[in-house]
Amino acid sequence: MGATFVPLNYRAKVHELAYMVTAANVSVLLVGDRYLEVVRPLHARFPSVQHYVALESLQPDMPAYEELITKGRAEVNDVEVEESDVSILMYTSGTTALPKGVMLTYGDFTEYVVGTGRDGGRLATWRIALVCAALSHCWRRLHDDRHWAGRKIVVLRQFDPTEWLTAVQNEQVSHAFVVPTMLKQLIDHPDFSRFDLSSLKNLAYGAAPMPFPVIRRAIEMFPAPQGS
Repeated sequence: MGATFVPLNYRAKVHELAYMVTAANVSVLLVGDRYLEVVRPLHARFPSVQHYVALESLQPDMPAYEELITKGRAEVNDVEVEESDVSILMYTSGTTALPKGVMLTYGDFTEYVVGTGRDGGRLATWRIALVCAALSHCWRRLHDDRHWAGRKIVVLRQFDPTEWLTAVQNEQVSHAFVVPTMLKQLIDHPDFSRFDLSSLKNLAYGAAPMPFPVIRRAIEMFPAPQGS
């Protein structure tokens, strides 16, 4: 499309959301149900926004996302972009001041996926990835190489240990990424042993130090990957 994607942190405060939308000069704003009543009073403060799209329930003042997809054309004309054009404008957490926009270009992502997404060896069996954190988080970049290789991505609205275990079992997830607190919630789940997690070939972690007792229990409890 040649568009710039601006993911917004669902935990941001109203004044932070207002700042991010305005600073990014957003023209199309996709709104989930939890933000409908937050966004409506801010319309006057968003002169750049030309279209509001309802992501979930039907709204009288917004076109529905699914409806737009249904009315769309099957053929899409690719737009020429430069490697220096911004592909994603990702905001920082704003712990020291207002969130700061980090400009990630098309060239950045091309180099990243070409360097990490080559399909060979055991990577050939990593067919389905699970995303369970906000798309506004920087580690979602880890999954861009999955798109490049034509792999399937399963997206959870937000992390929930039961939903995570269910998704791995039902969708046959082969690759996932968690933070230490998520991993602890998973292995502490009372029904952990009832889920079939045999499809999981790689479970990575990051963003915080991993307590040794947690990683040791996880290695003991998760099934060893087969055929990797």
